[in-house]
Parts: sequence; structure tokens; C-alpha cells
Amino acid sequence: MTLVERQTRFALAYKLPNKQSETIKKTVQDLVERYPITSITSDNGSEFSHLSELTSVDVSFAHPYSSHEREKNEHFNGLLREFITKRQSFNPLTDEELAQIA
Repeated sequence: MTLVERQTRFALAYKLPNKQSETIKKTVQDLVERYPITSITSDNGSEFSHLSELTSVDVSFAHPYSSHEREKNEHFNGLLREFITKRQSFNPLTDEELAQIA
């Protein structure tokens, strides 16, 4: 999972144990408590469905097929893929290695 702050372009990348909506909700809640995150624009995937339950951050959902609504995050994902190609798995990476690449 990647998060990019729009104005400062501060970027975070985290490995998650699964893509379940509760896991993502808990991870985002932890990040909101640690970093000054005030709003999130998310994809419409079912894995993000529980984000709307968060009260400590404004959550909006991008329209389907509108990646331009999340352009900073999409750009960061492209930069991340320069180091980790789509053929490579994130599984062998440690959290520290992923943070270093980010």
C-alpha cells in the first residue's frame, strides 16, 4: 500500500499481510495517528470499503477509470516500479528495504 501527501509529496510504502478491508483500515488508522494526514483519496476497490468508517481523516473515493484523481500516488507507484519491476514480488523485501526504496 502506498500513500503520498499531496502538498509535500511525502510518500509512504507499506507491505500488508493481506488485502482485506479491515487490515487496510487498521493500517491507515495507525498511519493517521503517526503522521499529519488530513485527507485520503482512494480507489473504489472493495479492499478500501471500510475507509469510509474512519472519522479522524477525510476520505474520498476516485471515480472508476480516473487515475488522474490520484495522480501523485500513481506517479509514486511508477517511480517505485523502477526499483521493483512488476515481475518482482514484494514478498522477499523487508519493511526496512521497502522504506529505503520509497
